[in-house]
Amino acid sequence: MTDTIPPIPSHPAVAGTARADAERARLEGAAREFEGMFLAVMFRSALGGSERKDPLGPGGGGGPWRDMLWDAYGRAVARAGGIGLADAVLRQLIRASETR
Repeated sequence: MTDTIPPIPSHPAVAGTARADAERARLEGAAREFEGMFLAVMFRSALGGSERKDPLGPGGGGGPWRDMLWDAYGRAVARAGGIGLADAVLRQLIRASETR
């Protein structure tokens, strides 16, 4: 996540507290997880039908393992900084938390 994302708005008495920090960490985790799932779906869609140089080889037995591989790729890319989707999602989650 980048540092350009605004702090989580809250009552002035609670701002900067452990509660606000925990809420931000929870929202950042949710945004990063969403980006990882999105990337996994994109990898699966773009590369999943390709059997020619499949890292798990040809055949029907690799299907469940292949899905786990795409999920792992998505999570790894998201953890490494992703494509910026998690930042956008986090901004929206913060805005939504303002209205609660």
